[in-house]
Amino acid sequence: MAFSCHPPQSSYIGTLAANSATYLNGNTASDLNTYADNKAANAYSNAASYADAKAANAYSNAASYADTAANTAYSNAASYADAKAANAYSNAMADTLSRSGTYTGNNTFNGATTTIANNVVLGSNSSHIVSINGVVNTALVPAANATYDLGSSNARWKDLYLSGTTLYLGGTTLSDSSGALSTANIVATTLLKTQDLLVEGNTTFGNNVSDVVSYVARVNTAINPAANITYDLGTNSLRWNNIHGQNVHSTVGYFDNNVYVGGDIIVTGNLVTTNVQSVIISDP
Repeated sequence: MAFSCHPPQSSYIGTLAANSATYLNGNTASDLNTYADNKAANAYSNAASYADAKAANAYSNAASYADTAANTAYSNAASYADAKAANAYSNAMADTLSRSGTYTGNNTFNGATTTIANNVVLGSNSSHIVSINGVVNTALVPAANATYDLGSSNARWKDLYLSGTTLYLGGTTLSDSSGALSTANIVATTLLKTQDLLVEGNTTFGNNVSDVVSYVARVNTAINPAANITYDLGTNSLRWNNIHGQNVHSTVGYFDNNVYVGGDIIVTGNLVTTNVQSVIISDP
């Protein structure tokens, strides 16, 4: 900073010298002029140096103070912000998430492992959608036995992929046996199988006499009874209509009405009749 000072007017000094010679102590106006100019110049120089030094010192002090204050303010602000952030994070993790509450908007938890303790409800009504993009590495066990469903009658899962181990349906087990369905018991109102059906073990069709078993397809195997001379085809009141066969092998034959034979009757043993009114044998 520069300091400005104007030296006194020479005319004023001359007038003062003329009127007060004793006061001037014999000095002339020119001497006083020179003296005044020197003093003024010296005062100007000293004032300028002093002002410059003070200004430089003030600037240096102001700059140092400002730098120190700025650094202190920055450090305090950073420390305060870090402390507040750490405290907020700690409260959010240790306090807020441990309480009951409602979280609105989109929330993302990016921890390596997120644990939510106690009861958890996902969604508040059936219009909300829960998406699982990862995989499940625990068993899914219902809270109550035989209470909750997977899907509904109008909202079904598409495909169910299971390993070959056993699927338990109530008291019945289903499992894979070399690519075939294996089970101990099947009870069905309508059983539709579009390909081959292999049933191993004992098989029972119907559990009372009111049940009806229908064969639409043909049988390509022999039908053999489980025990000899034990089971019947029909009863006295429920008879089959016609029996079409190549040969009939019977220990005893009972015929309640007429018997029509289209070919020869060959009797290798005795022909015994009981209470027969007549036997007509004709040879055309």
